[in-house]
Amino acid sequence: MSALAPKSAESDAFSSCCDTEPSCDTTNSCCDTEPSCDITTCSATTNSAQSHINELLQDFQSVYQQLNADNAQSALLDRIYTQDIEFIDPLHRIKGLDSLKSYCQQMYANLTQSAFAFHDVQFNSQVGFIQWTLTFNHKRLNQQRPIQVEGVSHLSFTDGKISRHQDYFDAGALLYEHVPLLGFGISKLKNKVRNFS
Repeated sequence: MSALAPKSAESDAFSSCCDTEPSCDTTNSCCDTEPSCDITTCSATTNSAQSHINELLQDFQSVYQQLNADNAQSALLDRIYTQDIEFIDPLHRIKGLDSLKSYCQQMYANLTQSAFAFHDVQFNSQVGFIQWTLTFNHKRLNQQRPIQVEGVSHLSFTDGKISRHQDYFDAGALLYEHVPLLGFGISKLKNKVRNFS
């Protein structure tokens, strides 16, 4: 895994395949385009792929900092997702970019304000993880006072875009704790668990 700038662990895999053999097995990914293995070629290929994923993840952060009910149906999400994107979180499972756009539009329509702060970012050529904090005001929750939720996005890449996006967060902190009566019950239960432990 790499952060947004540093070297990916994939580089070591490319280097080892080149360092140990004078000629390459054509089934090896670092040698698909060359009959013989060249360390410079492998390194350049790795750096290029890493740079592209780096840019994609920066674009991901930019998109979610701009996203709202008015632009959810625009081409904004097309920049980062494949058409068959699979989106999963503790409350939803959505398949397809059009369905994801409709979900985002409906969700943001209930918010008066929202802001993502992104923290740690790690990735390789196939997957990435982004830690974030979402702060939002909902029209019908917590008397419209700010709600803050921390989470992590697990992203899978296909053909230079995100093909699977799974979010991990506390659904109670996002929603249930701010529903009257239900929220009171969840808070009481959490307090009992804390006292028990």
